[in-house]
Amino acid sequence: MKIAFITAWKDPQHSTSGAARISYEIANAFLKYTDHQILFISPDDSTKMFDDENGMKHLHVESVGDESFMYPNLDKSNIKVLYEKLEEFGPDLFHSHTETFLAANIQYWAQKQRIPFISTIHFTPTDMSDFQVGSKTTKVLYKFVDGIKFAESTVKSYLNNCDVVIALNNYIKEDLVKFGYTNAIEVIPNGRDLEGFNNLELNIVDPQKDINLFFVGEINERKNQTYLIEVLKYLPKNYILNLIGISKDKSYQNEINTLVKKYNLENQVVFLGKINFSELPKVISKMHICVSAAKLEVQSLAILESLASGKPIVGLENHTTNELIIEKNRVGYKLPVKVDPKVFSESIVQISNDKKLYKEFSINCKKLSKRFSWKNIVIETESTYLKLMNKYNRPQKTQIKPIYQNLNPELNKKQVNLLKNIFFTWTAFFGTSVVFAAWNSWRNLFKKK
Repeated sequence: MKIAFITAWKDPQHSTSGAARISYEIANAFLKYTDHQILFISPDDSTKMFDDENGMKHLHVESVGDESFMYPNLDKSNIKVLYEKLEEFGPDLFHSHTETFLAANIQYWAQKQRIPFISTIHFTPTDMSDFQVGSKTTKVLYKFVDGIKFAESTVKSYLNNCDVVIALNNYIKEDLVKFGYTNAIEVIPNGRDLEGFNNLELNIVDPQKDINLFFVGEINERKNQTYLIEVLKYLPKNYILNLIGISKDKSYQNEINTLVKKYNLENQVVFLGKINFSELPKVISKMHICVSAAKLEVQSLAILESLASGKPIVGLENHTTNELIIEKNRVGYKLPVKVDPKVFSESIVQISNDKKLYKEFSINCKKLSKRFSWKNIVIETESTYLKLMNKYNRPQKTQIKPIYQNLNPELNKKQVNLLKNIFFTWTAFFGTSVVFAAWNSWRNLFKKK
């Protein structure tokens, strides 16, 4: 089978976005564990197709934007090359990990070719605005647009044009139905390359020595690191909070810095910045307890990595902790969203002061993490592909129709530049998802009048 994966990020393997990294990793996992031919489609500075050193094909699509959002150049010549490259590869199935312009463009092509199209959703559709990042002004403006259902209708249209949507857990499955999605849903979690974490030896916690707490993730309001600072003020001086990740929101970073100074915690808070994934196991090996105050997580990669490392977790309720930190799993403590920080701190102390409990949680963490190995996730995902292919009853050899001739010949560079200016302006004010909502409005530019 020929499988094409789609991402919205230029350099996904090095992105701060979990969805970006997952889109790249699943393509490589299929290359490693199956005999399928893989094409990885991503935005870049020019449109070209090539093989990497591992034998995976890449299709870069000329796009504009930055690390957080890129959209394809809508010039006829660029779309023509994109469609020609898709024809050359001849995919049997598409699997997208984004809902933005590039995916919508390819989805349109796939529908014309009657090629199955799957999308994994990395956010809760009914809470789209809560997944926006950037300044507070950006978020306020997004919520205004979200309030008039501008983005919602377009994302709903995209999802309902998918043959299958993959939800990362049952909470997202329920949310998809609530959102108005009407097609098939499969529940398959994110995978993770956990070998480096699984090989870590279990820590022995000593309450008389430094206790290293940690959280991995971008520093922003949704991840809620300010709450962790509030927790830290109730802990003894030998408890150190290690924050691994970068901040793109200066105002939120300033809030954290202000709290650190207010509570005299300068010697107990360490900002480790961005750490390459290959180095992360080494850093986490020195940690003891993962702490998470994230307000909204579809499926936290940081939690999966903590489980594989054998690090007990104390976290506030969200989709990830509700799924994983449950009584039968015995991997840590889950607390209500509005719990007092002092109560949160007491849960941390309870784990760190009880060596037997700490060891029990650590062993259970490693056991639970095996569910999320890429090898297991590839098997589940491949099963979904095969069921869908059988439903389509299509021959393995795709008969491709060259449809780029139907592009509107009047769409010249002047029009394209005008659209770019409009999209850039909207992106600056409203964020990624809202700009995508304009896609349907301009799809007719690609059709023959």
